[in-house]
Amino acid sequence: MCRNVKDFPLHIEIRKNSKLMNSGVSIYYDVRFEEELISFLSTRMEKMLVRLDWMLRGVHSYNDKLYSNYTFAPGISIIKFKHEETNPRLICREIFSTDRKSKKIVIVELFLKKTDKIDKKYLGRINSVKGYNYGN
Repeated sequence: MCRNVKDFPLHIEIRKNSKLMNSGVSIYYDVRFEEELISFLSTRMEKMLVRLDWMLRGVHSYNDKLYSNYTFAPGISIIKFKHEETNPRLICREIFSTDRKSKKIVIVELFLKKTDKIDKKYLGRINSVKGYNYGN
């Protein structure tokens, strides 16, 4: 079953006002996560804009401090908000085009990490997100 997504509204504005218009990256969020995402970002919008700018730089553009992927979990990327008490992460699903020249990033869920280590609970959430289907 395919899960529903919506365009992430801020990425459209960033693209209109920058050189990132043809980066090949589109950003969405899972509608099941909408209320929690809005609540989480209500006090972190400036930080999120910096991360969106980085994410839109290109299909294979990552930054370990802001937006990264895990080699052990292909198709998963993480938006990081370090230096907060709960070490929050937005777990994302990446869907690449066949030629790998474009990708869709779907922001799926919030995970509050207590350490930088990958524990069983966090790994479980990553594996769950890997199984979600968002179509092409």
